[in-house]
Amino acid sequence: MTGKAHDQLMRTIRGYIKVLDDSAILQTPNLFIESTYLDANNLSRPCYLLTKKGCDMVARLIRRLVKKESYLQFTATYVTKFEEMEKQIKSNVPQISREQQLVSSIYSGGLDAMEGN
Repeated sequence: MTGKAHDQLMRTIRGYIKVLDDSAILQTPNLFIESTYLDANNLSRPCYLLTKKGCDMVARLIRRLVKKESYLQFTATYVTKFEEMEKQIKSNVPQISREQQLVSSIYSGGLDAMEGN
């Protein structure tokens, strides 16, 4: 979807990481997480897991390198996937009791908790 071969994209991401690490602007684990995957021959290959910020960065930087249709497809796909993951995470969050909400409010210094509501 990026219009680049996997090895080219890996090289590009490594370049981003080097620039960011050298400048100490942003911690790259907030963008790219080193990982591996099994290829068709069951061999372990390097890859990067991209956080939402990492996808945003790649999308913005590849925009000028690929056809408009590819860029739109990439952007639409990653936005949709992250939205689906956020919904799934929210739906799996256990509901907390009123007492737990009160303790949480007290811990965070909420006015409602201090007023006894």
